[in-house]
Amino acid sequence: MKMKNKFIKVTALLLAASMLLAGCSSKAPAETTAPAATEGVTDLYTEVGTYPIVNEPITMSVFASQAVNIIDFNTNAFTKYMEELTGIDLEFETAPQDAAKEKVNLIMTGGDMPEIFLVGNSGAIPDETRFGVEEGNLIDLTDLIETQMPNFKKILEETPGLRGQITSTDGKIYSLPFYNEAYHVTMSQKMWVNTAILEEMGEEVPKTTEEFYNLCKKYKEQYPDGIAVCGGTFWNGDPTAFLTNPFTYHPGTGSAHGMVVKEGTVSTMANTEEYREALRFMNQLYEEGLLYEGTFTMDGTQAKALAASDGEPVLFMSGAASISFVDSAANPELYSHYYPMEPLTGPNGENNTTYFPTTAAPAFAITTACKHPEAAARMVDYLYSMEGAMNAKSGVKGEGNWDDPAEGMVGLDGNPALYQVFRPYSLEPQNDTWQDAGVAYASSAYRFGEATDPDLDIFTPEGLELLLYRSTHDLYEPHKSAAVDSLPYNLKLTADEATNIQTKSVEVQNYYNQSKVQFITGALDLDTDWDTYVKGLEDMGMQDLITVYQAAYDRQYK
Repeated sequence: MKMKNKFIKVTALLLAASMLLAGCSSKAPAETTAPAATEGVTDLYTEVGTYPIVNEPITMSVFASQAVNIIDFNTNAFTKYMEELTGIDLEFETAPQDAAKEKVNLIMTGGDMPEIFLVGNSGAIPDETRFGVEEGNLIDLTDLIETQMPNFKKILEETPGLRGQITSTDGKIYSLPFYNEAYHVTMSQKMWVNTAILEEMGEEVPKTTEEFYNLCKKYKEQYPDGIAVCGGTFWNGDPTAFLTNPFTYHPGTGSAHGMVVKEGTVSTMANTEEYREALRFMNQLYEEGLLYEGTFTMDGTQAKALAASDGEPVLFMSGAASISFVDSAANPELYSHYYPMEPLTGPNGENNTTYFPTTAAPAFAITTACKHPEAAARMVDYLYSMEGAMNAKSGVKGEGNWDDPAEGMVGLDGNPALYQVFRPYSLEPQNDTWQDAGVAYASSAYRFGEATDPDLDIFTPEGLELLLYRSTHDLYEPHKSAAVDSLPYNLKLTADEATNIQTKSVEVQNYYNQSKVQFITGALDLDTDWDTYVKGLEDMGMQDLITVYQAAYDRQYK
């Protein structure tokens, strides 16, 4: 690699010899904390926060998951930009996304380890418990964050819970995250209503479970062939979370065991009387032909065909976004008829929005084969700056990629925009950017900051993000519970904990989900079979799951 001839002259040589000798061998040492580093400069390194990072070229081997929309990391334009910026020649080894995890395991158990893993949101990162905690092949990044990574250090200070998410069971940090806080996704257990049908009926959007039931009954009386309530197996198409929230907080249909956290205590809603009453309400809808019988089996393609049938037969449809069940390009008019409705209020005044905490996916790790861990940390820290994130995703600033906002531009939330994008995200093969292949910190504030036309038609494909933002902000966030949360999905378990609940977790999950459908469809009776169901949860190990999750939650979040 030809480096820019712009290296910063060093003004201090303190600790130079010790720093140059502070590399890592390819074999796991007894201690896997990164070598001590100075916050100033050495013969090799420039001052933290300046570029290039090194005063003479170095080479670093990188393993990456080969995304389908990136042609070649080694010749990629953003790779070349990073090499020029940092002074580090990046040598990529890749594996296809569908084989990346297997390749990583082979590398870590017998192959030549790369110096760093940089895998985006692919999940192809070495197992922290085995290769970090137990075998010591990954180094602890805690000190590097403090001394070499000002951008990421600031992120940790400003993002409650993130440090807990990335801290392993031994209290060390072995990986850094791909963190994408999609605001509308955090509250995506939505119910959509066909507003054209409501207008035709002369009805308003229901506010309570009683109004919802009465409207469904009236709709079926007026349109016997119509479908009052529908869902499917597409993204959050299962309506049970939305229809449970008027009775008790539901942690989301993706929650394997119905786990919630209240005042720091982990429990499940799956065995509560409130959940039983929610199931009773859904059973009533099903028995009276108001809840579509294919709700728990229909996929997105089938849902789109059903919704687009003659007469627009579906009144209410569950889903994270209407594009899951309406083809906006093929049926633009139908697409414009669906809009989310507020969470319903139940008979006891209960009213909730399911909230999914944003999950940090492990995306970056440094192995004990790394000769220059400080350089690796500083390189990835650039990607945690707004400029670095935008350059990686959209291409180098300017050049038709992205730029500062023009005067008067506003973001999704109506506040002054932070940036404007000229190059839209695409799944088509290209070789100019890394897109989602590196690390990321996309907070809601960052995502809201993209310049957006406030007059954009929200019922066009281009207006989807604005539609989801406005409906989430106006209809769902006001009902977010202050008393109870969903248990985070990415709790880190010790090897013993994972072994202890491995079988129990699967058995409880299957029993919980199967029983839900059986109670709703009437295969199980909520009066005569409920106690047997609750005992079944306990016999399969529900309390053991709660105990393990409580310990893991306490380690990461208390």
